[in-house]
Amino acid sequence: MRRDAQGKLTLSTPLEPGSPVTFETCSASNTLQRRRLTDVRGGYRLTNAIPQMAVHVTPDARMVRYPSDQQQPAVWRLAAH
Repeated sequence: MRRDAQGKLTLSTPLEPGSPVTFETCSASNTLQRRRLTDVRGGYRLTNAIPQMAVHVTPDARMVRYPSDQQQPAVWRLAAH
């Protein structure tokens, strides 16, 4: 949590459906990076831990967050390299 310009505490994470998933350097204090994997048929669902929005892949291959009841979440598969 942090304070915004008006001094109010915020979660420091986008709460709007359709907000983009961003790529950032790992940081234990960055609330945008708190996600969880949920086992689903065919793979895993990736969900942002604070607003509980799952990652959805758009037709033009962008990753955005939506509540699972608004957009079908992507199913992710893990592969060894």
